[in-house]
Amino acid sequence: MSLTTGSIEARKFSRWTRAVAWTLAAVLLGGAMAPVFAQTISRQLPGGTELGTKATATYMLPTGLTKIVDSNVVITTIQNVYSLTLEGETIIGGTNKFHNVIRNTGNVVIKDVAIRIADLKNASGYRLNTHDDTEITLTNASPVVTFRLPNGGIKPGEILSLDGTLVQDKSDAVSSVMLSVEGPDGTGAELAQEYHPDIASFKASPLDNKAVELARDGASGSLVYVLDIKPSGDSSMFIGMDVDLTTDALKGLSLDPSDYKVDVWYGGGAWTPVVTGAPVAWGSYTAKLTTTDDKHFFLAFEFPGGASNTIAQLRIKLHADSAATLGVKNFQATVGKIDGLNATIITSASVKTPVLPVDITGIVQRDLALLPLGESNIAVVPGQIAKLRAEIENKGESEDTFDLTFEDTGLPAGTKLAWNTGNQESKTPAITLAPGKKQSIELQVQLAPFAEDQQNALLLAAAANINIKATPRDNTDETLVKTLPYTLTVGERTVDFVGIAGDKEDKIVHRVVDTDAAVTNFKLRVKNTTTTPSQERYTVSVKDAGGVDVSLYLAAVDGTCGPNPGNFKFLDTGFLSQGEVKNMCAQVSGSGNNGGIGNRTKVGVMLEVASVIAPTGQATAELPLNLYVAQIEASADKAPVQVIAPTGVISFYHDILNTSDIQLTINTSDLEVDMTDGWLADASLVSIDGKPLAKVTLGSKEKARIKLTIKAPADVPTTETPSLLTVSGTFQYTTEPRELDKFTYKLMGIFDGILIKEQALDAACNAAPADDMFKRNGISAKPGACIWYRLTLENKSGVDYAELGITDKAPSLSTISNEPANKPALSLISGGVSSPQSDPAVAGDTVEGKLNALKNTEKAVLKYRVKIDGIGL
Repeated sequence: MSLTTGSIEARKFSRWTRAVAWTLAAVLLGGAMAPVFAQTISRQLPGGTELGTKATATYMLPTGLTKIVDSNVVITTIQNVYSLTLEGETIIGGTNKFHNVIRNTGNVVIKDVAIRIADLKNASGYRLNTHDDTEITLTNASPVVTFRLPNGGIKPGEILSLDGTLVQDKSDAVSSVMLSVEGPDGTGAELAQEYHPDIASFKASPLDNKAVELARDGASGSLVYVLDIKPSGDSSMFIGMDVDLTTDALKGLSLDPSDYKVDVWYGGGAWTPVVTGAPVAWGSYTAKLTTTDDKHFFLAFEFPGGASNTIAQLRIKLHADSAATLGVKNFQATVGKIDGLNATIITSASVKTPVLPVDITGIVQRDLALLPLGESNIAVVPGQIAKLRAEIENKGESEDTFDLTFEDTGLPAGTKLAWNTGNQESKTPAITLAPGKKQSIELQVQLAPFAEDQQNALLLAAAANINIKATPRDNTDETLVKTLPYTLTVGERTVDFVGIAGDKEDKIVHRVVDTDAAVTNFKLRVKNTTTTPSQERYTVSVKDAGGVDVSLYLAAVDGTCGPNPGNFKFLDTGFLSQGEVKNMCAQVSGSGNNGGIGNRTKVGVMLEVASVIAPTGQATAELPLNLYVAQIEASADKAPVQVIAPTGVISFYHDILNTSDIQLTINTSDLEVDMTDGWLADASLVSIDGKPLAKVTLGSKEKARIKLTIKAPADVPTTETPSLLTVSGTFQYTTEPRELDKFTYKLMGIFDGILIKEQALDAACNAAPADDMFKRNGISAKPGACIWYRLTLENKSGVDYAELGITDKAPSLSTISNEPANKPALSLISGGVSSPQSDPAVAGDTVEGKLNALKNTEKAVLKYRVKIDGIGL
């Protein structure tokens, strides 16, 4: 270490932080105490560190091709933060040596410091003792010394010892000094110190600074303090020590359960126990112990006047009971002046003794709680999934893994049970939880659609039982196994609702209307299909008339649909026994002919039957009545806008579905393609498996497939090029082809999406930046600041994107903010209007936003915030 003395320009102290440690009041301080400062090193962010990552977007083109694009990288540079504290004693008596340390609380190595004194009173100087025992005395005439620190300087989180002694001018006067340390960039700290040469003082210092080990529920251990005593003149000094073990920090610690909780020692003699209530003489001193319980005691001392004495010791016997948590606890007592030996409170000048570590050891306790979420009695019907929900909590002392199992009784064969805990295939999934953490679990039970005999037996059984169990991994203690019982009540009422055509029953009725008729009649049948003996009553109603007039009435005795007696929308079946049926009719009418549907080509009517007795939702059925004029349905395998490479070839497949009850014939000559010059296009009929056909004749619900193949020219324009496919066909009982449909496709060159990453500074982590604050250029930030990132993907391709995902990874040494006010957000901008989307997912240091689609000209914007790690001290 190099030292340079002399006067340097005084630096301003307005930005300094005053750091003071090991403070004792003047009336209690005596001999020098040498506290041990533990070096604290947390994860630091050195100045000049560059943080930045590259985001990724994926999306699917209409061709099915998945594209991946990367963003630019924005850089955040960590600023240099110079910061230090000066820690030490402020008032001492007895020995006049002050124990001081300089601590680097910034993120940059401090290579040079200046030590300055001011306001020196009743002392000729202040003698510095550095870590390598170099001595230098600062005076009013020479108040500054500059240090070139060893080993390259003090690294972030490290300390440098810097003891000092006031050189007395007057042996009986209080001397004082203002000690300050100055570092780079105007950083610094100051500490006022006083030396009282002849005041009464008392210190209780640990015999050593090693942790005292206590086994939980084991033998007691001893905490030994050295007493540094200096009464003032011939007067006795009364000092009290207050020990409180009821704080959360010392939970589980108590005094030794025996009668001998506190011992004192003087000189070469034996330890002397101090019994509650009776003064005890030890050497020339007296002590008295007052206890309220095993968690609190007060020890009073009387020290007669005389010379200083540092050979006395105090021993406190502590016990760690079952409530103690494992790990290191910091034990401290309070000392101060009292009014006499019988006092039980400290009246003035109270201070804390130095921290003495107490390490609690023992077997880690394991425990868990398993509680239901929702009802434990659940009603279910065959085919339904019952979700048995619960919550498991680790109530032990360390991270633990719990195995989940289940037991069932009364469930019929074919029932499926599966855990919804991330591993659906595992019968015994495992849940790993930190202490105090909870996680919801779910067992899904699905009853199969049972055959009639199984259903009958199930309804008679009425209920089934399932137990969920949670067991700590490798556990042998049965008391730690937790069980939750659930009961499934099973049953079902059923009804059958069909349309009748001759001897045929249909649950979906399709009818080609008579083009000359004003009405269309349907014969219907309702049947009680409950598998146990029952009397059921049903209401038949028109749930959806489809825009036409629908009326209901009972069939004639012979089962035929006679004249409609009235326009009824509801019909009561009366009571039906198990297996009994009721025949009825529905009549559709409207404007014009075509069976009552007028100029429409298709009408869908929905009828509904519902049990009057069963709860809502049980024993219901719907019957669709579909009325058709000759028609088709067309579908394609691709979106109407596609991108294509130069000279590339693309094929489109169109399915023509005959949705009428009459045949449809399509010839290859019925296909016509209109395409711009320079493009090659061809349309042909193929079978479903791709074989070429010259003609297809389609029955009801049969399909024809048309293949349209287009080859692009060498120069593909980025504008849309249309292609028009016209399909004609001939329906049965007609002689001339009619146009069935037209299909337009647009082809264009490919534009890749561009993902732009921007950032904005939120220095105090308290305000989201405005949109105009986001920039692509680099910024600088201090440790502990927040950075907002904005990722924008704009679709300028001319086609729509599907299955869009934007993923980014937070820079190292930063954490994604996921609290409600600052959680990541995904928005969709369409036509200049921004709308929020589903919350992005955060997994560790990765954030991902997803959209099902991003249309042409739309933008997807993902914003999220990270908090840069602080300096860590």
